[in-house]
Amino acid sequence: MEGKELWCGCAPDTSSVKIDSSDKTPVAEVATLNGNGALVKAQGDGLHKFVPGQVAMFSIDTSRTGENILFVGVLTTKGPCEEVNVKHVGNGHYAVRYLVQENLKGFIFIKYGDVDIPGSPFAISA
Repeated sequence: MEGKELWCGCAPDTSSVKIDSSDKTPVAEVATLNGNGALVKAQGDGLHKFVPGQVAMFSIDTSRTGENILFVGVLTTKGPCEEVNVKHVGNGHYAVRYLVQENLKGFIFIKYGDVDIPGSPFAISA
């Protein structure tokens, strides 16, 4: 090593840290969801066909099962579609609208919790 020694022979620097450990309380708890995806039904023309540039629609009925998270995705041969809207219309019924601008093929994926509903994924075409 080259250079001037900077150590002066003094006592090393010291520092202290105070940690205040207090009881932790959860801010929120995740609800237990137990809805069965096998009991969910989807229906409507938009599950199989769409007209390019026009909104396509279908419905999902989760009323025969418990609560869970509903996932809806529309994927075309060019990637995710431009617009997907899922609206809860009451009593476990959902209205789904989506828009594909071009004449493409694709799939609609519907999951309830971690389970594909019967028929999912649904093949769509113009």
